[in-house]
Amino acid sequence: LELRNSSFAWKKHANELTESSIELNNENLNGEQQRRAAAGSGSVLNSINFKLAQGKLIGVIGKVGSGKTSFLHALMGEIDKLDGRVRIDSYLCSQGFAYVSQECWIQGTTIRANILFGQDFDQELYDRVVEVCALRADFDLLPRRDETPVGENGITLSGGQKARISLARACYSFRTKDVFLLDDPLSAVDVHVASHIFEKCIRGFLAYKTRILCTHHIKYLTSADQVLVIDNGNVVMSGQGQDLIESYLKSSTLTLRTSSTSSSLSELQ
Repeated sequence: LELRNSSFAWKKHANELTESSIELNNENLNGEQQRRAAAGSGSVLNSINFKLAQGKLIGVIGKVGSGKTSFLHALMGEIDKLDGRVRIDSYLCSQGFAYVSQECWIQGTTIRANILFGQDFDQELYDRVVEVCALRADFDLLPRRDETPVGENGITLSGGQKARISLARACYSFRTKDVFLLDDPLSAVDVHVASHIFEKCIRGFLAYKTRILCTHHIKYLTSADQVLVIDNGNVVMSGQGQDLIESYLKSSTLTLRTSSTSSSLSELQ
């Protein structure tokens, strides 16, 4: 999969998010939704150059609303291309991606059925997925373990549990998917669980798969093969994990110092 000078935009939101129907600073909208609303039919990703390398861990970082989620949707072909070129391998095109969304969704059925998502049950694979997604302790607390129903006729899950079940659903497609798009699955869990998921699942279980991880937890990306920094729809930095993270932190510190100095000068004037 390769993008060459590609720009993308969301369609005009006739029935979703338009400037006429919402306030752009509505606190009920997440950063990406605000960006879509502000952009309308304009470009939200600009002149993107990117080549997906097989079996690599690629991190994507940037402030809220910078275009990280849009970038994943562009790779999946779910956002309109305005210009540039997109090349995709025919095998990948037919196989598709395993995708973990920021907005986790759960079906009104059992936890096991949510993970299997229509696939045949494989005890060995299932047990491994449950372990790497840190779900075993949750199952031990439930009355019927993973056969416990959720939704209207069952229990209510926490945000962290929903995130881990969504991740487990993607991981269970291990044998049929080679590319995993992970939209900040670490944000809904505590630090200990996030570390477990990153080490046991993303770096362990999925080690030989191609993984694109959008996250605000940049400490996990020092070992990434490549990191992209997206700002205002543009890839402003790209490089190997450790080197790029150091440069990114230095530039962020410099920006904060510059902003602080400007504010101080303005107050003095």
